[in-house]
Amino acid sequence: MTPTHTQQTPFVGTLTDFAVRDRRVALVVIDMIKASADEGTGWARMYRQMGLDSIPDHYLGRLGNVAVPHIKRLLEAFRSTGWPVIYTTLASEREDYGDLTPRTRRQIRDWLAQGYAHPYPRLWEDGASIIADLAPGPRDIVVNKTRLSAFHGSSFPDRLREIGVEALVFTGMATNYCVMATLLDAYDHGFDCLLVEDATATLTEAMQSGAIDFVAPFARVATTDALLDEIGGPRAPA
Repeated sequence: MTPTHTQQTPFVGTLTDFAVRDRRVALVVIDMIKASADEGTGWARMYRQMGLDSIPDHYLGRLGNVAVPHIKRLLEAFRSTGWPVIYTTLASEREDYGDLTPRTRRQIRDWLAQGYAHPYPRLWEDGASIIADLAPGPRDIVVNKTRLSAFHGSSFPDRLREIGVEALVFTGMATNYCVMATLLDAYDHGFDCLLVEDATATLTEAMQSGAIDFVAPFARVATTDALLDEIGGPRAPA
């Protein structure tokens, strides 16, 4: 059996372990927008048009049964503690999608030419809205981005400096895309990072496990229950 990244890097714990209560920490909810996390629009609609129903069946099921309930519990805990919550959305802020990468614009043109409804919303469209189950609270921060990582094409780095956090707790969609890209940039910018494994989702279980394994050298990985035990939040009902 091929060893995991953690097994290959025995000193990982010294780089990534930290106590959440010892840091100024924020909860980051990545791209839980309708285009990414809802049936009938965005990525789910396009995958079904392509006949790839198993992909949205998997990730929408994981979101509904696992990730969203856990994110809701984390939101409650962070808000009750007074710790900041930051949401990201992924949407173009231009009519012509000119603020997206050239590669993404090519993808959009290719999908449209094949007759598919492409998954990228503009910021003012319904697909860019955060899903109702995870609606932001009045004190939460919402930042739009136009790249995979929130450290590019957004005000995310500025907002982190404004609130003065040292550590980021990552949740959201998709684990091996925007969540991982933002986490790796956060690590490189000097933030302590924690990935809540059961508060994230992606297209397949193989992608999920591979992403968790990949980020292990750069982030502490924990479950929702373990994190809530640490910060004193409510556990799930038995």
